[in-house]
Amino acid sequence: MKFKIEKLGKINNADIELKDLTIICGPNGSNKTWLAYSIFHNLHFKHGDAPSLYYAGFYKEGIVQGEFPNYFIDSNSVEFKDVCMLFFNAYINGSNKNLSQTFNTHDDVFLNTKISCSNDSELVQLFIDSFKNTTQEFNTENHSISSTLNIKENNPIIEIKVSTGDDNTEQRTDLYEVIDSLISELICHLLSTISPVLRPFVISSERVGCLVFQKDIDGKIVGLSNKLDTLLERYHDNVDVKQALIEMHMSTLGHRAELSVPVRKNLDAVRNASVELKKVSFIKKQCPYVSDAMKEISQGSFSVENSVLTYKAVDGGFELPITVASSSIKSLFLIDLYVNSLARENDLLIIDEPELNLHPNNQRLMAKVIARLINSGVKVLITTHSDYLIREINNSIMLSNCIENKEEIMDEHNLIGEDILFPSQVSAYTVDAEGCVSAMEVNRNGINSKVFDSIINEANKLQGEIYFNLDDVDE
Repeated sequence: MKFKIEKLGKINNADIELKDLTIICGPNGSNKTWLAYSIFHNLHFKHGDAPSLYYAGFYKEGIVQGEFPNYFIDSNSVEFKDVCMLFFNAYINGSNKNLSQTFNTHDDVFLNTKISCSNDSELVQLFIDSFKNTTQEFNTENHSISSTLNIKENNPIIEIKVSTGDDNTEQRTDLYEVIDSLISELICHLLSTISPVLRPFVISSERVGCLVFQKDIDGKIVGLSNKLDTLLERYHDNVDVKQALIEMHMSTLGHRAELSVPVRKNLDAVRNASVELKKVSFIKKQCPYVSDAMKEISQGSFSVENSVLTYKAVDGGFELPITVASSSIKSLFLIDLYVNSLARENDLLIIDEPELNLHPNNQRLMAKVIARLINSGVKVLITTHSDYLIREINNSIMLSNCIENKEEIMDEHNLIGEDILFPSQVSAYTVDAEGCVSAMEVNRNGINSKVFDSIINEANKLQGEIYFNLDDVDE
């Protein structure tokens, strides 16, 4: 799946291919987090309504088959998938106008930003599969012709029944228009209401602050802000109501609750921790090796005791409220919560700086968590500054080669088959200080990490010059 992003902050143009693992590196202030958030925005279907689209070829092109009054569509047919892709692309590409809502900023900040998505046949198939797994009935009435479209669970056939009191129904010229309209309305309806097929979940770099200050910035202020935002979405076409809601927002909240959607969702997860921690993810049930790798870093577990979010060390030595635990433990909480409680198959997990507050050894272990997440069926997108993390991911990629004594090496370093990544699974990009985005080569040796190597070489060069010019004086 490929994203083309234009005029996003200082980034003039970026072509990002989303693979099982997508990595974005770059210095502070290069807008790499904006790249990650813009991809989240395009895949987060709850940010706006699907556009009303109409396709006039369902019957003409043989996608609809059968005879009056019973027709059907094989949702597995190539022709139907092609039409769904048209709708899907129009919906995703049409989300540009709502980008400011995800970032919670003024519309003019992204006035010239354009984000488009292509090569998304995998997503379209997931979308078709998702509504095949439901039972739905959809009705329309047009010029005394009543049509019903029925989807049965685990059945690829979409049934269409046309009914009317007109004896000459088969001769009516608008009959197939009605059918085309019905199917178009159904697809638009499903796009706007069905859960995202590649559900993006963001763990922001503000995750530590969410834990420390959640109770201070939460409560009625954020709750009221969320309600007003919901009303603004609902009445966005009513100019008078929209203006009244905006004035109400400014008079009651001002600028106190201006948080991006990913940060808000992190706050929600912290706020609802007592409920979320009781959930068991498919990973914890089916892929315990991911939970094991996570515990190797956290060295403990999280729970809510007497309404207080608590961290308990694995050796049973101590138990602390999360607010007074170390910064590394705070940084790990949402990742741990996702792995053990929230993860769903086909998710896209976006982690802004997974190395945040972690010792170099734990940064290496985080690479193991990421590799195992990918091999459990979750796609991962990360932004990072960490040379340790990239080098360990490179080790995972190099292990995909035929190498001598591979099993002995893996056993010695406590590695399993799910720690291996193939070059084809990984895409990597670097963003420079001016916002220029470049693809980094990924081959059998891993990611070409010259962006880090040049910095390390420069530091080593300076160290060498200082060392060899020290006065040769005994201390």
